[in-house]
Amino acid sequence: MDCFTDNYKILEDAAMLPADAFLANEEIRARVIKGVKGMAMCIRSLATNAIAGARPDAVELAVELAKAGIIDFAMVDEFAELLNKADAADKLDPLLLYSDIVRFMEVFEAVYVAIKNSGR
Repeated sequence: MDCFTDNYKILEDAAMLPADAFLANEEIRARVIKGVKGMAMCIRSLATNAIAGARPDAVELAVELAKAGIIDFAMVDEFAELLNKADAADKLDPLLLYSDIVRFMEVFEAVYVAIKNSGR
């Protein structure tokens, strides 16, 4: 497995929990925060390698990926928003974090696969 897959698995496990179990368990929340940040770090690393000279700023990175034809322009806003949320995951309200677990998984996986399939 790689860093993305390992972190994705953390979120996948947490997504199966009911909200009250997630909110009541600080250890699980800490693991999810680590997983979200880890997925974002992996994607940023892949993206900056795929786009020579790309900066890690969320919006700029998303736009550069779209300009390069790696992701669709329709994904730019949501991807940038989630990268910014990932950076601040430890400051997010736990209920907001829980409600975004599946969004993190879906969007980050789509971008990860797109970068991997781009051959860059």
